[in-house]
Amino acid sequence: MIKPRHGSGGTGVVIGAHAATDDLDRLARELEAHPERYVTQPIVALSRHPTVCDGRLEPRHIDLRAFAFSGDGVQLMPGGLTRVALDACTLVVNSSQHGGGKDTWVLD
Repeated sequence: MIKPRHGSGGTGVVIGAHAATDDLDRLARELEAHPERYVTQPIVALSRHPTVCDGRLEPRHIDLRAFAFSGDGVQLMPGGLTRVALDACTLVVNSSQHGGGKDTWVLD
């Protein structure tokens, strides 16, 4: 996965295994000209979760964003934000890329 260093919302993210040849060629030229503008990260195997899509349950990739508060020490918030990719087979769970959120329950 190659991402622009600046920006947000999943814009410009290229997942090599899922990219078209033309997109990979264009990215290769951009990386050669301006490598400092990009970062890479390994593809993380995201979990899948049943999600209601058009009235049916379908598997969609999700991730969990945990939140930590730092002061004298670090405390984790009980819960978090579960983000879901609403398009089938996509790994980008960002809301600006047609993603959404799901309820996150913490049982004690």
